[in-house]
Amino acid sequence: MATIGTVLFAGLGNLQSPDIPGALMFTGAIMAILGSHEMGHKLLADKHEVEATYPYFIPGLPPIGTFGAVIQQKSLPPNRDALFDIGFTGPIMGFIVTVIVVFIGVQLSVVVPSEEVAEGAWFIPVPLLFLFFTRIFPPSGTGDVIMLNPVAFAAWVGMIVTMTGMFDGGHVARSLVGRKAHQILSYLGIILLLIIWYPMAIVALFFSMYRHPGPLDDISKVTTRRKLAALSLIAIFVLCVPYPPIFPI
Repeated sequence: MATIGTVLFAGLGNLQSPDIPGALMFTGAIMAILGSHEMGHKLLADKHEVEATYPYFIPGLPPIGTFGAVIQQKSLPPNRDALFDIGFTGPIMGFIVTVIVVFIGVQLSVVVPSEEVAEGAWFIPVPLLFLFFTRIFPPSGTGDVIMLNPVAFAAWVGMIVTMTGMFDGGHVARSLVGRKAHQILSYLGIILLLIIWYPMAIVALFFSMYRHPGPLDDISKVTTRRKLAALSLIAIFVLCVPYPPIFPI
């Protein structure tokens, strides 16, 4: 409940005028993206008989209002395949929900002439996925600037969460590479978060202090089909990385 409150407060603060329906849509979209990501981990943990909690949502600061969500594993995965599955499904489920939110958000946004953009509007870099939807399913209006609806901003947050969420706990990386390589990748993820939104980097740094225990059977190999599936995470990462074109909110 606390996180719903902080996200709702952030949603109200992001809007140029008080708009409770817009803030509620922003909150619902954020919680759906975060919840689906973590439930992806939870469902596969249950499938592999790994004891895990339901998601904990972490209250945060504006402009997002949350530092994300986590689940706590209380037992170890039996092997590297199970560890991979638990880590892989979170970003995939989060990405699917994010795509839906992107589509809705773009359709609710409007195109306006640049001179109508309010002074002090916050401009953000957008990922390739967002650009794709604005080209294939353009929002209504005429002009040269897209004013993002609160749902569209939530979609942007969802893409950032999906991208950076691949580093949370590093289950996929830990299942594919050794302990030292996993640690290096974790630090690279924290550096990336510092560039995008430093408060979340602090949270990631806190979790990185806890050594990843790995699976019970750390000698087992990940199957070839899982290694191939990992390539999809690279594609998702590329689609969700923010690039120079900027839209105001």
